[in-house]
Amino acid sequence: MNISRRDFLKLGTCGMAAVAVGAAGGYGLLWRGNEAMATSQTLNLTILEAEHEMTDGIRVAAWAFSLNGTLASVPGVVIYAVEGDDLEINVTNGHSANHSFAVPGVVDSGIIAPGQTVPVRFQAPAAGTYMYLDPLNAPVNRVMGLYGALVVLPRIQLTPYSNPTSNVQRLFEDFGTAVHFPGHPWDPNRTWIWVFGSVDPVKHALAAATPSVSAEMFTSGYSPRYFMINGKSGFFASHDHRVEISGYVGQPALIRSMNAGLSWHSPHTHFNHCYRLAVNGVVQRDLWLLDTWSLGPLDRVDMLMPFIQPPDIPPQTWSKIEGGTNQENLPMVWPMHCHLETSQTAAGGNYPNGLIAHMKLLGPVNPANEVIIVEKAELRVRIGRLSLAGRASGNSQLTFYAGAPEDGRVIGTVTVPVNGRWVFEGRGLKALSNRTVSVVSSSTARRENIRCMVR
Repeated sequence: MNISRRDFLKLGTCGMAAVAVGAAGGYGLLWRGNEAMATSQTLNLTILEAEHEMTDGIRVAAWAFSLNGTLASVPGVVIYAVEGDDLEINVTNGHSANHSFAVPGVVDSGIIAPGQTVPVRFQAPAAGTYMYLDPLNAPVNRVMGLYGALVVLPRIQLTPYSNPTSNVQRLFEDFGTAVHFPGHPWDPNRTWIWVFGSVDPVKHALAAATPSVSAEMFTSGYSPRYFMINGKSGFFASHDHRVEISGYVGQPALIRSMNAGLSWHSPHTHFNHCYRLAVNGVVQRDLWLLDTWSLGPLDRVDMLMPFIQPPDIPPQTWSKIEGGTNQENLPMVWPMHCHLETSQTAAGGNYPNGLIAHMKLLGPVNPANEVIIVEKAELRVRIGRLSLAGRASGNSQLTFYAGAPEDGRVIGTVTVPVNGRWVFEGRGLKALSNRTVSVVSSSTARRENIRCMVR
């Protein structure tokens, strides 16, 4: 093995890819712009040396995770899994120093020597937002770029969590049904991940030259000059569809934010205020509506942007905006910036080339943005009976398929009533092979994949 390989991570083109492991591949989750995720039963990650291009063209030394031999990235690939699934991640150390792989509180590979491959096997924890990282010589290996997001999904995605509090449950039930939240239920596909990082080129060069540098020497006098979201800064971050949050009124958006760097951050949104759902894995009992939240090093905070009509726009002005007769037209764009002032700059003062993002309101409630919610999916093996129930925001006909629609194995159909609540009972023998059912809407060709609970 060549352990001196060095990848070049070009800022304008690199970014977080996503991979669905195990049952998560059955959800058909999408990234922005209909970019499908790769799916795999086993992941192969390699730790490599890299050069990471900053927003001003400067290259800094980095260590990065590579997926299946492809170009490495900082952060590493986003890993999607479903709660309770057995996961296997083979981690190869292609660097000259010892490394490790861990999900804090879940699994730790132990030391992985240069040239060694270690299988990391664990069960996906409760649904929520996690960070994977290299914990050795903390925080050196992490800050050099060895970090990424692990998103664990519940088997039935009514909320992002396995055990939501009553207030979180009620909030998600209100989307698309309460007067304050017109439009559609929450769509799990409307999820954005913001991984914050920082770079001190001097300290990165020190660690690259001496990988065994002590944590004390690395952190002493650490002075970040670059601040990133998902490995990008400034224009490259704010215009990246994986960073920029966009949608119509009535399309709630989940923001899974985490901080892998050494600086504290305070993301501040100039569009809607957001509901704070979870902090470091703890689902919140009291829901605070905030326009700013704190992220210390290693913190993970989930925020829910409701995408309601901006309350500071008078109704008469909003009517003109909808009709295209106002001076300011749709789409409307607001910034997200960090209240740590230096994080808005790069290279010690270039503004606005730091930690910023855009939020784009595309228009009023759009009936075409139909959402299908599955609240019950049971497959009774002994009697071959399939029971499904849920909600849909459009009054369309739903067709149910065993497996993927391309397979053509139709189980049955149901017409969604006016109240949006639908129920389907039918024979499930065709779905026994892979225990997966697809739902397709006739009005928008919307598709949802369901992992059935087998009884």
